[in-house]
Amino acid sequence: MAGFYEAVVAAGAEPKLAANWTMGEYAAHLNQTGLEPGRGHVTPERLAALVALVADGTVSTTAGKQVFALMVEERGEPADIVAAHGLAQVSDTAELEAVVRRVLADNPSQVEQFKAGKQQVAGFLVGQVMKATEGRANPKLVNELVRSLLQG
Repeated sequence: MAGFYEAVVAAGAEPKLAANWTMGEYAAHLNQTGLEPGRGHVTPERLAALVALVADGTVSTTAGKQVFALMVEERGEPADIVAAHGLAQVSDTAELEAVVRRVLADNPSQVEQFKAGKQQVAGFLVGQVMKATEGRANPKLVNELVRSLLQG
């Protein structure tokens, strides 16, 4: 397993993320299939490519787990799977702002609660945006937009 991890890092993955994915999703995959490290469709290069997609924000960690499962199931390449299944994270500020504005308009009582000092309502609104985008929105950006629009 250590050799597989080192190969993932050598293929360009950030070491901490590579460790998390190797010991998490990859180890679980090996346990489920009975494969030895380095055997099967998930090569160090493919796992490194997936880790890079998560690291650069192309996909969220949650979507990354879906990509991993689809890599195993479909025997595809990470980038191809992201494209084919529409799993790319939405980070376009204008696109997300439109969704946030719609969610705020659809939830006037929560907006009033926030303005009355109930800060935790922002989490509910962020959740509604994530639901509206089927979990594809960049959560950090959504959080910033929700708070910005609520305060401004």
